[in-house]
Parts: sequence; C-alpha cells; structure tokens
Amino acid sequence: MAPEVVANKTGNQPYEFKADLWSLGITLLELAEMNPPLHEIHPMKALMMIPMRDPPTFTHPDKWSKEFRDFITICLAKSPEKRKTAEEMMQHPFITSCKSKQVLIDLIQKRKKAEDADRAADEEEDTDTDSDEENASGTEDKNSNSKQKMDPLTSPVTPRVSTPELSPPASPAGPRAPTQRDRGSTSSGDRPGSAEAPKGTARGTARPGNPNRPTYRTNKKLTKKEIKMMEAQIISRQLLKEQLKEIRANQTRQVSDMERQTKQHARDLEAAQAKFEAAKATQIRSHAKEQERIKSRQKTDVENLTRNQTTQRKDSVKSSQTVMKQHVKNLEKESSRHKKEHSDLIKNLQKEHKAHIKTQGKSLSKKDQKVMTLEHNQSVEWQDLLFEQNQNQIQFNEQFEKHTTLQDENARAERDMLEKSHLLAWEHLVQNQKATSADLRLTHSQQMDYLNLKAPLEEKQLQEKQELQKIQLKETLQLENTQQGVLLAAEMKNQLKEHRKEQTKVREESKVNLQKLSRQLGTSKEGKASLKVKSQEETQRMNERFQRENKEFEEKQAKQKAEETEMIQKHQAAKLQQQITEHGEQREELKKQHEEMFKKVKEEIQISEAELEEKHRLEQKELLAAQHVERSNLNVNLMKQKEASFQDHMNEQTKLLDAQYAAQVEMKQKHFKELESEGSAKKSEQGGELENVKKTHEEKSKNLQDKLQGDFEALKSKLKDEFHLAEEHLAKEKAALENRILPFNLSMA
Repeated sequence: MAPEVVANKTGNQPYEFKADLWSLGITLLELAEMNPPLHEIHPMKALMMIPMRDPPTFTHPDKWSKEFRDFITICLAKSPEKRKTAEEMMQHPFITSCKSKQVLIDLIQKRKKAEDADRAADEEEDTDTDSDEENASGTEDKNSNSKQKMDPLTSPVTPRVSTPELSPPASPAGPRAPTQRDRGSTSSGDRPGSAEAPKGTARGTARPGNPNRPTYRTNKKLTKKEIKMMEAQIISRQLLKEQLKEIRANQTRQVSDMERQTKQHARDLEAAQAKFEAAKATQIRSHAKEQERIKSRQKTDVENLTRNQTTQRKDSVKSSQTVMKQHVKNLEKESSRHKKEHSDLIKNLQKEHKAHIKTQGKSLSKKDQKVMTLEHNQSVEWQDLLFEQNQNQIQFNEQFEKHTTLQDENARAERDMLEKSHLLAWEHLVQNQKATSADLRLTHSQQMDYLNLKAPLEEKQLQEKQELQKIQLKETLQLENTQQGVLLAAEMKNQLKEHRKEQTKVREESKVNLQKLSRQLGTSKEGKASLKVKSQEETQRMNERFQRENKEFEEKQAKQKAEETEMIQKHQAAKLQQQITEHGEQREELKKQHEEMFKKVKEEIQISEAELEEKHRLEQKELLAAQHVERSNLNVNLMKQKEASFQDHMNEQTKLLDAQYAAQVEMKQKHFKELESEGSAKKSEQGGELENVKKTHEEKSKNLQDKLQGDFEALKSKLKDEFHLAEEHLAKEKAALENRILPFNLSMA
C-alpha cells in the first residue's frame, strides 16, 4: 500500500491515481527481489510500519541498471506531490529504451525449462523418500496410507489462499484492500482439523477433488519442500479474519457517525441559508411596498402642486385684469382732473382775452378784433390738441409700464412655480435615493449578519468534526493496541510452543542416547551405576542448558515485546501528531477562507456602494441639467414675450406719434385756411410753423426711440446676466456633485 492509502483508513485524506504509481514500483521491486518489502512481517504490523519507514529500496542495487533504479525511486516517492504522472513516466528512459517483446518471451521460456528441470529433480527425490518411508513401515499401514493418499474425497487440501480486505473503503476514494503482494505472506488454513497439503497442491487457489489445479502464477506443482516452506510462513487465518472483522465494524460505525454528523451540519447550514433567504424575501417585499408608498405619495404631491399652480395662474390672470381695470380707472380719474384743470386754464385765458379785447377794442378795427379772436381760438384749440395728445401719451406710457410690471410679476410667479416644481423633483429624487440606499444598507447588513452566523457555525462544525475524529482515532488506536497485543501474544505463544518442542526433542534425543548407553553397558551393577552417573550428569547438563535457553528466550521475547510496543507507540504518536497538524491546518484554512470571504463581501459592499453613489450623482446631474434646460427655456420664453411687448409698444408709440403729428399738421393747415379767408395769413409763417411742428415731432420720435432702445438693451443685458448667473449656479451644483456635496436645492429638500 502507498503511505497515503494507509493514512486514509478513516477516509479523512483522500488519495488519487498516484497511489497506483507506488503500487507499480512495489510490483517491479517484488519482481526484482522475488519478495515484496516487509514480507517477513505480519501484515497488520506492516501497515503501521509503511508510513513510518523510508521508501523501500533494492537489497543489491548494483545488480540493476541505473534507469531501472531511477524509475523505481520516482515511483516510490513517499510524498504524492513528488511523484510524476503516468504521462511523464512514459517518457522515462527505462520505458523509452525498452527492447522488443521477444526478450521477455525468451526469458519466460528459459524460466519454464529451469522450473521443469527442478520439478523433475524434486519429484525424483520425493519418490525416493516415499519409498524409504514405505519400506520402514508395515505392509498394512502402507496400504492404508496409500489408500488414504489416493482418495481425493478424504484427503485434506490446502485452503484457498485469500485474505480479506484489511479496511473497507470509508468513502468512494477509500483505501484499497491489501493484496497478497502488499502483505508478502501467504495465508493458509491452520484451523483445527486442517492437515498438511498433499504433494502437488497448487500454491494459490485449490479446490477439493482437484489438488493439482494450476495457480494464477504458475502451473508448477508444489513439492513437499515448498509446502513445508509455505507452512513456516502461514499465519493464523482465523485470527486475521476476526481482526479484520473488528476493523470493518469499527470503520463502518465511524463512517456512519461521520455521515450522521455531516448530514446534521448540512441541515444546520441549510437552516441558516433558509433563514437568510427568508429575511431577504421579506426585505424585497418591504422594499417593494415602500417604493409603492413613495410613488403614490409623490404622485399626490405632483398632482397637488399642478393643481395649486393652475389655480395660482388663474388667480394671477384675474388679479392682473383687476389691477389693470383699477389702473385704467385711476388713469381716467387723473385724466379727468387734468382735463378740468386744463378747462379752467382755458376759461381763464378766455376771460383774459375778452378783457384784452374789451380794453383794446376802441383802438382796433373790427377786422383786427376778429383776427385776434380767431387767433386766440386757434391757440386755444392748439393747446387743447397738445393737452389731449400729452394726456394720451401719458396714459399710453403708464399703461405700458403697468403692463410691464404685471408681466414681470407673472414672470416671477412662473419662476417661483418652476422652482417649486424643481424643489419637489429634488425632494422626490432624495426620497428615492434614500430608500434605495437604505435598502442597499439593509441588504449589506443581512449579508454581514449571514456571514457572522455562518462563520461561527462552520467553526463550531469543524470543531465537532475534529472532536469526532479525535474520538474515532483514539478508538482506532485502542483497537490497534488490542489487536497487536493479541497478535503478539499469539506469536509469543507459538514461539514458546516451538521452544518447548525443541526442548522436548532434546529430551527425547537424550533419552534415546541413554537407552543406547544402557544397552551398551548391560545390566551389571557397575553398568547400572555408571548409567546412573551418566544419566545424572546428562540431566544436570540438560537442565543448565534449558535454564540458559529459557533465560535467553525470555530476554528475546521481552526485547521483542519492548520493540513492538515502542513501534506501536511511535506509530500512534505519529498518527496523533499528524491529526493535530491536520486539524491545525484545517482551522487555519477555515480561518483564511473566512477572512477571504469577509474581505470579498466587504469589497463587494464597497463597490456596490460606490456604484450606487455614482448612479445617484448621475441622476442628480441629469436632474440638474433638465432643470437648467427648463429654466433656460422659461427665460427665453419670458425674454421673447418681453421683446414682443417692447416691440408692440414701440410700434404703438410710433403710430401714436404719427397720428398726433398728422392731427397737428391738419390743425395748422386748417388754421391757415381760416386766416387766409380773413386775409391775414402769410405763406412764410405757415411754412415756418409747419417746420417747427415737424421738427418737434422728429425730436420726440428720436427721443422716444432712444429711450425705448435703451430700455430694450437694458432688458437684454439683464436677461443675459440672468443666463450667466444660471450657468454659474449650474456649474457650482455640478462641482458640488462631483465633490459628493449636496447642492443647495437638495439640501433644502
């Protein structure tokens, strides 16, 4: 057996195909040495010695080639890791330099011829020996013995040479049973009632009724000399069977206990896993419910905000209309007041004119008075026109300013509503991200809880498994101690039996010698006295010899017992130390696995948290960008509305100025016609006044255009500044997100 196979008695150290390379090396060594290693030792002892000894070698290495020795050395490497694979061994020079099969055939034929010659010589010698024995015995005994030898039904036969497996496989990869080659000894029946095998019995398997059946090794028939050599190596088959039965029962019980413990450990791990899965499922359901609740609440918030904003817009429109109506009323009141003041002013002018006419009436002609009255009326009419135009201009400008004010207020309201929508969107985003983060943290917490539950459970299971292995190893070692003690007692008993048999044989020889001496000395008195003296001397000498031999025999047995006890103690100490080392390595390996498991889970947690943080930051950036686009679009729309309003105001103002200019020109022309009808109008004066009116109109138009253009440029500059501020605000918010700092709106939310 390979060392790892012997070490795998309890199935704790599974082995692989490299154990067969060890068997190949042992087989080649047996072919070379004609006996396997440790063939002279009891199989049960050999099993303990294999793991402790160095790999076997050649007795005479010089007899074999360097390639053959190297090939066997590689096959018999004690550590499986140092043994090469079958593919690598096929490239060894010992294999690649092989000659044809004819060499092996020639060797087999030569061996067969030599065996036939040896067999013929042995048979001839056996025949001569049988003849001498038959001549020395009586005729009746010879016939009886001959009949008994020739009767195959009553003749005892050599029992079937087979040794049960030393250990049943404890697992699918358990140790294979030791074969005859592994043990190096042949078991034959030495049960009570078994007799010496007759001549010609096969070396291997034999059946009653066919004593000359060939073996699986050779067709050679056994001679009496070979049978006697075999009988010298036979062990107690019944004792070995009983010990193997005990080993099988012990291993079966240990395997059953180990399987029971393994199943229990598997159930415990499955229960922990089921608990984790149940908690995970509960968390998923809870998260789904929380998401539904958040979505429902957010939907309600959006609907409420939309409804409030719609109501606010309607109220704003109504308020604007009410304000404009009130403003128009106020303008009408102001205009009425101004008209009354102007009317009073005109009346005063009329009174002054009448007084002047009355004062100057005597010095003026009627025509001059009529012309002065016409000019005064024209002047009043002109003042009324200018006053009315001025009032219209004032009302138009004030209405535009009020409209602009209301438009700005509506714009601010739209911006406020947009900001509220944005704030609500941020709040919803924060809620969703907080829920997602909380769910992820709960998942990570459950994972860590599962690991914190699994790791101690596995450590506890490993401890229980190792405790069971310790108990099983102690039981196995105790069984080995008991069995080795029985084997040693049986061996010593056989040795004592042989020792006493030798002493009995010596006594018989001494007795025969004394009988011969008695016949030689005769029955005379001197002869009897001499025989008595000789007998006493021989008895004393034999007793001294027996005492000396008994002492040596006892010392030899004591030394053997001490050596075997020491060997067993070393073997068991090595087993215990090996188990301690293996248990320590298993604990370290489990600790390392747990550390790697925790490290891996923590890294996964960090990665998932970083990914979620990056995802949240991207969502915030996308929301910021979308809100920036909405703000920009709103500002663009408001700017377009204001530009359109300014443009309409400019067009209306131009139309109003043109209409006023046309009215002034028409009145001037009318006045000149009236004066011409009276004969007091001059062409040059008419042209000069029209030029003054035109010049005044152009100045007003230019001033108005400059004013409106300045206001429009100021508006564009203000909107441009607002755009720049919005861009800077967006850039700051993006930078805050990049630095993992919540923006202002998110903090507010």
